[in-house]
Amino acid sequence: MLRLPAPWHVRQLDGDIAMSLFAISAVPDTGAGERWPDFDHRQLVATTQVKPPRYVDGSARSPMQA
Repeated sequence: MLRLPAPWHVRQLDGDIAMSLFAISAVPDTGAGERWPDFDHRQLVATTQVKPPRYVDGSARSPMQA
């Protein structure tokens, strides 16, 4: 089993066809919204791809974070 060091970070990336890709990563988000292959997939712990229209906004705060 691959183990990546904590802490983990939420990152907003793009797939190869500009689909929103939200990831849990071993490195912080750069804010640049890197597009595949301009990020290192070996740093990712988990991902989900959100197809248009954009249903999720990763910058929105959860009610539990308020």
